[in-house]
Amino acid sequence: MVCIGDHMATSRDKRTFCKALNIFLLGCLSMFFAEVYSGSSPLWFSEAWGWIITFPLYMSHTLFFLNIAIKTNRTSMGHLYLLGALFGLYEGVVTRVLWFGYPNSEGPIFGTIGGAGGIAILEYLTLIFFWHPIFAFILPILVYEVLILKEGENTTGIFPSHIPWLRKTRKNKVVFALLTLTGSLFLSLSLNYDPIPVTISILGTLAIFIAPYLVSRKFSCPTDIRGFELGKKGFSVLFIYMIIGLYVPMWFIMDVFYPRPSIFGIFLYVLSYVCLISLFWCYPRITDRPKLPPAIHHENRGKAFFNPRVVMLSWLLLMALSIPYAIIHPGITLLATMVFISMPVVGFVLFVQTVYSVLKTCRFHKPLYR
Repeated sequence: MVCIGDHMATSRDKRTFCKALNIFLLGCLSMFFAEVYSGSSPLWFSEAWGWIITFPLYMSHTLFFLNIAIKTNRTSMGHLYLLGALFGLYEGVVTRVLWFGYPNSEGPIFGTIGGAGGIAILEYLTLIFFWHPIFAFILPILVYEVLILKEGENTTGIFPSHIPWLRKTRKNKVVFALLTLTGSLFLSLSLNYDPIPVTISILGTLAIFIAPYLVSRKFSCPTDIRGFELGKKGFSVLFIYMIIGLYVPMWFIMDVFYPRPSIFGIFLYVLSYVCLISLFWCYPRITDRPKLPPAIHHENRGKAFFNPRVVMLSWLLLMALSIPYAIIHPGITLLATMVFISMPVVGFVLFVQTVYSVLKTCRFHKPLYR
């Protein structure tokens, strides 16, 4: 009986350890794609603020919204996009970028809706409709799924609706290449096109990620994407931490740097929450089918999907591109500006497409496959 009890305790401890490890890995991915790719916090690991505020913020938000997706069985790309948009609204409370523009800028680039203290137009479109849904939420989840897809294994550990996005199709390769190019431009620009800090930024983050990743594989930790689901107590603690540990103190800390938004600006901010939550709940649930599409056979799985090697090569490419960027940086600055201007446009298109999908399907109650 003692041996059985010890074994159960050991198994429980291992599950807890593995779950914490996987949560940390997912947080690293969100931090890497959202903050390092954007150049906002390229050397976050060398600063106390990065460990105390920025990293916990991304890790907790990614885990929180992923849990909502899992618990409500709304895990399609459309659902994740809307959750990522909700994710992006944290910028209003934590950084006030949505009201007063990017740090070190002279204010909102294209003005605001509602005058001073209103919603910053370009920043809102970029962060809510593009950057956070894609880089802070969807991309980390997809990359995590790529990392747990091993050649010769089945796909029961991932969301079945994501399978089309994990296959090495021409479209997916182009999208992944464009996202990598976007990250390389902004990262190099933020570090003045100096290859040395760019390399330190990438290697530093990768070292923090790879070490627990290897530990996870050594201990054969379960890697099912649904393993991130928390119980009621854990989910409640996470929510309370986000409110009391992040939002409330950051709201008062930001008073030192920015004025408070106008009443109308806060109204538009709250209205954004109401609209996005309404769209999310109106979007029908999906039914998971944990199996490969019939066209993909067992012996071709490794060739059909992206693999960890591709992910690692893309990160190494970020470092390699910093060298030519340092040589031809005037032209690269122009390219980065064009990409920056295109992001709110792409974000608006993605949002309109998502709204169209919601309105087209919300009157039905049947499972929806995406």
